Amino acid sequence: MFFDSKLSFQRHVNETVRTCNFRLKNMSRIGSKLDEDLKKIVAQSYIMNKIDYCNIIYSSLNQNSLNKLQTVQNAAARFVGGVPNNVIDWRHGGSMHELLFALHFLPVKYRVKYKICLLCFKCLNNKAPQYLNELVTLRKPSRYNLRLNNDKHLLAVPQSPRYKKTENAFYYIGPQTWNDLPYSIRIIDDMTKFKVALKTHFFQIAFSNLT
Repeated sequence: MFFDSKLSFQRHVNETVRTCNFRLKNMSRIGSKLDEDLKKIVAQSYIMNKIDYCNIIYSSLNQNSLNKLQTVQNAAARFVGGVPNNVIDWRHGGSMHELLFALHFLPVKYRVKYKICLLCFKCLNNKAPQYLNELVTLRKPSRYNLRLNNDKHLLAVPQSPRYKKTENAFYYIGPQTWNDLPYSIRIIDDMTKFKVALKTHFFQIAFSNLT
C-alpha cells in the first residue's frame, strides 16, 4: 500500500495500474496458446487479485482513478475473450459492457461495494479482527419508526463525520452500504451463500440493461 498526506491513494492506484499493465503485456505473449478457461484463471490470479487487494479504500477514489482501474479490468477482459484492442471501444461502453457481462466480471465499482459488504458480514458474525468488529453494531430499535423496528439486521450509521474525507472510512461507509442491501441478503448467516447472493445482487445492478 502507498499512502500520501491527503489520503488520495493516487500513487497506490498508479502503481497498481503499472504492475497490472506489465503483467498484461507478459500474459499477451502466451494468450494464443491458452483456452478461455485457462486465460480466465490467469486473469483472476494476476490482475483481479491485484485490483481487489485492499480495495475497500477505493470507496474514497474519484471517478478518474476508478476509471484507471476499470481500464485495467477491461484489458484483462479483452485478454480472456481474445478480443483485439481495436475491436472493443471501451470508452463508449456498449460492447465492452457486454464482454464483462459475458465473462461474469463484476466491474471495479461494484467489487468495492462487494468487499465492503463482505467485511460487514464478517464483523457481524465474529469472523473479522476484534478492532473491526467494534466498528459495526446493529441499529437500536426506535420509539417512532415501528416499520424499521421489524428489521433486526440493519446497522447503526454513525453521525456524519466532521471532515468530508472521513465519510469514506469503513465505520461510516460500511453500515450505509450494508443497509442498502435487500433484506433477503442481510439475513443470510452462511458465508458461502452470502457471497453468492451478494455477487448476484451487484451483478444484476451493474448489468441491469443486459439481465
